Amino acid sequence: MAIGDNIRTARINKGLTQTQLAELLQYRNCIVGNTTISNWENGTSKPDPDTIEELCKILGVDANYLLDFNKIKKESQNDDISKREVLFNKTKEIISNDDWETIEFIMNKTIKNYEESKKKGSDN
Repeated sequence: MAIGDNIRTARINKGLTQTQLAELLQYRNCIVGNTTISNWENGTSKPDPDTIEELCKILGVDANYLLDFNKIKKESQNDDISKREVLFNKTKEIISNDDWETIEFIMNKTIKNYEESKKKGSDN
């Protein structure tokens, strides 16, 4: 989703028309009209950083949402997972059974230690 889509979604969720949003921004010394907001939402232009700050305040969202940074981070995490899966599967194909059992033991031990430390942390 692009910034314009996020502005539109947040505006609609807030129950504002483009004209109402423009008026609220003008009240905060941002020089915009409903045509400007339409251009943002259609991807023709983008708001400047100061206006983004005011949009976030008015729409009750953070800049990460408007700028789609959460999606970028999630896509990056998915790429990392895919790379790990490829590495894992390739290793599993070429490694001997004895070596695989050793790796599997280490992985299971690591998971068990992590879960125990997590449980101890929540007990405090």
